[in-house]
Amino acid sequence: MGEPSGRGQGGLLPAVRERALYPALTACAIFLVTMRTLRVLTLGVLAAAAAACPSPDTTRKAMDALTAGAVVPDTLPILLNKESPFRYPDKLFSTKVQGNVMLRIYIDSTGTVWPESTTVLQSSGHIELDSAAIRGAPQLHFLPAKAKNTPVGVAIKLPVFFRHPGGPPVPGDSVLKPKATATPTP
Repeated sequence: MGEPSGRGQGGLLPAVRERALYPALTACAIFLVTMRTLRVLTLGVLAAAAAACPSPDTTRKAMDALTAGAVVPDTLPILLNKESPFRYPDKLFSTKVQGNVMLRIYIDSTGTVWPESTTVLQSSGHIELDSAAIRGAPQLHFLPAKAKNTPVGVAIKLPVFFRHPGGPPVPGDSVLKPKATATPTP
């Protein structure tokens, strides 16, 4: 008996026949199609997640928006920490690598640093030092800035200095230069 009229080689009947003859092949094909679909869905989810993460430019614009209409405080925030929360990375300490990191932090009206607001304005040139500065910033505690005796939130620039006691002075670092002493005249 022949195939129904109108059905060529690519019609329904050959596919049904193949499925009946090779069930393992059909299951494998279904698995491969499912895996391809999952891969496409996974890539789509990853792309959506990446799109949901704010870029550094978006974060900076948000910080600028927060501080655009900011009140100029009468008093600046006062650091309360007795010990520095910035931990020198062991690997860099042992090799006497030094550097400065300039952070921008937002201190709210309770004196708390918002971790999501912390950004590196000027890198030390060592990602480990920059990361150590960012990790330490949320552990800072302040008396908040005040405007007309009312606590207010402010964004500030915060320099973080990583210095090794046995390291040479960093170029441009006036803090570690010895003071010039006047020689007595005879």
